[in-house]
Amino acid sequence: MLINVDFKALEWICALYLSQDKVGIQEVLDQVDIHSVNQNDIGLPSRLIAKVFLFRIIFEGSAYAFSKDSDFRDVKGSQDFWQKRIDKFFGKYWELRQFMDRTFKTANETGEYLSPTGRRFNFRYVDGVKQLELSKTKIANYPIQSLGHDIVALARIALFRILIENELETKLIATVHDSILLDSPKHEWYNIYLYIKQVFQGLPDLFEQTYGPKFNLPLRGEISYGKNYKEMKEFHED
Repeated sequence: MLINVDFKALEWICALYLSQDKVGIQEVLDQVDIHSVNQNDIGLPSRLIAKVFLFRIIFEGSAYAFSKDSDFRDVKGSQDFWQKRIDKFFGKYWELRQFMDRTFKTANETGEYLSPTGRRFNFRYVDGVKQLELSKTKIANYPIQSLGHDIVALARIALFRILIENELETKLIATVHDSILLDSPKHEWYNIYLYIKQVFQGLPDLFEQTYGPKFNLPLRGEISYGKNYKEMKEFHED
């Protein structure tokens, strides 16, 4: 039976950690559902579309792109409308906006970005032109996605060590973006559930032990199980 552990809003958590945006961090601590907030505020048709909105906006998506995207056709589609939504979002999370601007400026001035985990990204310039080959959208993507990758890797390694140390039959199969997939016999499900909780609770401390900087945000996951991806059900402790 498959067990899937999915990080909750990992890109958003990473964006807030990198920017140390006080408003966003407090919302996470208060367990505010950012996707529900955006869905209700803008009148988006589904939670899935609300997720698309958030991910696009933190990766420098433009008002033009929103206005032309069929996924957002149920919302007023003018470029001016979407620019106002973007401005309102960054008016609220202004420290995130500052971080994104700072990152792009540093990339342009130095041609590189150094992550809190020690990853160094080098951005090349177009020959003969003081202009980076990568777009602003792609440069915004690197810090957040790379940090998310390193956090998932920490969780995967910690969970794998638990499986080995406790001589469990459960096998770690793979990671898929921000989720970890295991194959587990039914008699081990509850123990695996407890171990996963243990791993997530310890991730901020493990991050500091591994990389140095403190991680001042909680990391949460959703656990589901099923015979295949299509038939997955949320796992409840009772």
